[in-house]
Amino acid sequence: MKSEEIIKTSIICMTIIIGIMMINNKFSTSLNYSSTEKHQLQTLNVQGKGEVSITPDLANLKIGFSATRPTSKEAQDSVNLKVAEAQALLKNFSIKTEDIKTENMSINTDYDYESGKGRKINGYTANYSMHIIFRNLDNKSVKELEKLINQLTNIETVNIESIDYDVQDKAKIFTQARELAMKKAKQKAEELAKLGEVEIGKPVIISEENGLEPFFFGNNYSQSNTASSGEEGQSTENSNISLGQLKISVYVNVSYQIK
Repeated sequence: MKSEEIIKTSIICMTIIIGIMMINNKFSTSLNYSSTEKHQLQTLNVQGKGEVSITPDLANLKIGFSATRPTSKEAQDSVNLKVAEAQALLKNFSIKTEDIKTENMSINTDYDYESGKGRKINGYTANYSMHIIFRNLDNKSVKELEKLINQLTNIETVNIESIDYDVQDKAKIFTQARELAMKKAKQKAEELAKLGEVEIGKPVIISEENGLEPFFFGNNYSQSNTASSGEEGQSTENSNISLGQLKISVYVNVSYQIK
């Protein structure tokens, strides 16, 4: 009898414990759900774009020299003479030494391939690339840049590879574009909130994308000058450069809390 009573009592206790655990679990789930619902933020997400156009005040000029000769030394010496000529020319302009940089130097072997005879060394080609930074550029000093290019193209075998423009101090311009982007984002959010008959609070998430892109280049200049049968080493045309403008763009993604 005592054994049967002990078993019955144990079963009753276990049933009570299981029941209490199930009630607690249900209550806890309900509380968590209610808490999540209560603290879940409803947001209005918008994007604003700020654009500022500005005249560039810096030019990056890239030039190159090359020469092919029977030996690597002759090829290198020939290029070095042209580089020295360009460096002497640059001293006549307001360009700092640190703004004249060597970008690349190389010597390559040129081969001739004959059927059944394999390859034969035809000569050596030396290459040299120079990067010149022209600062404090404006509509007046751009004439100096044109003059520089015209004189550089009088050097035999020079190659004017490219000119691109930039802004020396972009921080102030980016700040202006950023302020404009935030203003437009807020304006858009307020318009949408009014249409949706809701009120918005402060931003809860803000992210930014930015970039500097060419809006207009007067010339993306590229010119090669090689010796001809006429006037050896003389440029056949003058450069005519327009600065155009750069466009700095900032995009902001803003999430406003809906009250």
